[in-house]
Amino acid sequence: MDQLLQKKADWLLYVQQQVAVKKTGSLFTEDKKGRPVSLTWHASSIIAPECSLIMKPLADLAASAYVPVELNFLKKHPEAVNQDDFLKRYQPFFTSPNAVDLKGLEGQIGQSIRGIYHMDLSNLSEQMLKKFKEDIYFFVTVRDLGSDRLYHFFGNSGIWGGRC
Repeated sequence: MDQLLQKKADWLLYVQQQVAVKKTGSLFTEDKKGRPVSLTWHASSIIAPECSLIMKPLADLAASAYVPVELNFLKKHPEAVNQDDFLKRYQPFFTSPNAVDLKGLEGQIGQSIRGIYHMDLSNLSEQMLKKFKEDIYFFVTVRDLGSDRLYHFFGNSGIWGGRC
């Protein structure tokens, strides 16, 4: 256990040092099954064009991770579509208290999540841009080195974050 904690501490220190020097970098290692993977990080202003370029390829993975969670939440709490501004867009799929168009709802949730990852934040209003201007988005992606398949990603900022 101590070795694992030391490896995590070493990795975090390495990333902190690298981000202080440059805004992107990679670390090559193995996953828990011994397969070679790359961990690539990017630190960017959330409204910079490169942030959008990083986010767009993550949209399908994000949707595949978040749709089941959102769908499960709405099945358990259908009243949320009448209470939450973000969820109000899903009201049409709740035709009655006991009838929900699950396929339509699932598709709309996926479309909404993909839309977030395809959003061009540089086109926001001045008020919203001011809120995001000083924020830094930090991304880490994990890819299989043999196939270049995206396994996982983590993204976080002071305002907005997610992981898949």
